Amino acid sequence: MPKILVVLAVAILLTGCATSQALPSGTSKRWQQEHVAAACLKARGIEQIPWAPDLPTPTAEQLRRRQGDHTAMRAYRDRYGHGVFATMIYPEVPSADGSDTWLDDRFVSTLSEPHSACYVQAVKQVLGRDVTDVPHFRRQYTRAVQRARQRELDTDPRLVELARGYGACLAGRGYPVGSTVPSTIATLERDRFSTMLRDNASLTPEQAEPFLHEEIASALDDLECGRDFFRVYNPRHAALSERVAAEWGVAQ
Repeated sequence: MPKILVVLAVAILLTGCATSQALPSGTSKRWQQEHVAAACLKARGIEQIPWAPDLPTPTAEQLRRRQGDHTAMRAYRDRYGHGVFATMIYPEVPSADGSDTWLDDRFVSTLSEPHSACYVQAVKQVLGRDVTDVPHFRRQYTRAVQRARQRELDTDPRLVELARGYGACLAGRGYPVGSTVPSTIATLERDRFSTMLRDNASLTPEQAEPFLHEEIASALDDLECGRDFFRVYNPRHAALSERVAAEWGVAQ
């Protein structure tokens, strides 16, 4: 998947050197979790200032891709394809559509027992979610996003119609199309290359170049076939992702 860092509310737990000067604040669920976690840690004798890092503002090009702008999407795909094998060649690869997220394992792996326990307490208190640890929260959040896609995108008659045309075009160009469900076909080719990357994870940048060339060809065909689909799907998917992230106290 394209690499957009998602910051858990627990991110502050990894930044013990933060000071109280010029710190932002807020009332979102993410910020509420920060305050609950800090209070929990204080009760355990650990001083922690509620804080969450500012996330980069999306660029104009990212915003256009998020809205399904054909010109912006083509410019990206001309260079990065679906944003998969490009990660083995370029030092930084921006998100393909600016809306996909995942929860970074680096945060999870460095949590101490008190930090993890206080994060779980904050999630339970603020979100009312019954979670046992951070990975459990991540699984629940992922399922919530999937359910929202199924409920709001996959049953929409206009998107269903556009997805069928998109799939027929891809199949006509020789690509395997196992599903025309909107939320599936939207990343079908990207997912195919993600599987290829997992099977070839030890490639050098030079060895990865032929894969990227193949991926770019796929991405451009995919874009042409899905031109009308992306114009409708992308902005709705972006809005859905942002809303669910806010509901779950996840910074996107």
